[in-house]
Amino acid sequence: MRAIFWAVTIAFICVVQNSKSIAQEYLLQRYDPFVQHGKPSFLEKRIKELNTKEGRAAVNALASYIGIDPVKIDAGIARTADILIPPDQEDIGGLIRTPEGYTICYAKPAMDDIGAGQRGIETYGDTIFNTSLVRVIPDRNNDDGLVWNLVVPFEAITDARVTGVFDVVFVKADPGWRQHHRECRPSGEHPWLARNNYTSLNVPCSVPQYCE
Repeated sequence: MRAIFWAVTIAFICVVQNSKSIAQEYLLQRYDPFVQHGKPSFLEKRIKELNTKEGRAAVNALASYIGIDPVKIDAGIARTADILIPPDQEDIGGLIRTPEGYTICYAKPAMDDIGAGQRGIETYGDTIFNTSLVRVIPDRNNDDGLVWNLVVPFEAITDARVTGVFDVVFVKADPGWRQHHRECRPSGEHPWLARNNYTSLNVPCSVPQYCE
């Protein structure tokens, strides 16, 4: 039995302005997880460039969320490794780490109508898919990014699976970024907590080491 948590990511993109390479204000990642015990594993990178259909959809989602015209979005796509779920584990977690020079802004489901799940996250068969948005807090937390946890039990009598599509957005961590990017969510907030096909979004922090 093998399962894959696979991510849609591609190379870091920079714009060229006045013959100089300028880092993007926003970086995007679109993830497409699927975990189901007893199914063949697969791994695929679907978005190649921002000007693809899926790339434009990710940019449009970002623009809609922050309330500006998509043509004004100066965005790139963050490079990261795909995530492989060990086939012999029911409970596993990890961190989608923020690229150097940036901080995480927010994460959210990208497609409300995915599968049989609620609010874009399918957790069928008493499965769990939870996330926490985290930033560096001296003496408490040294990570910046999206913490994730998946629980997919080995139960022969149920079709236990987790699937969905979600976006993670990072912003440049320049001085004053908080005032410039008021759309960014607070550290410790849970972008979603999902179990048994019930999903709650933007849940207040419940892990003290992550809370601002």
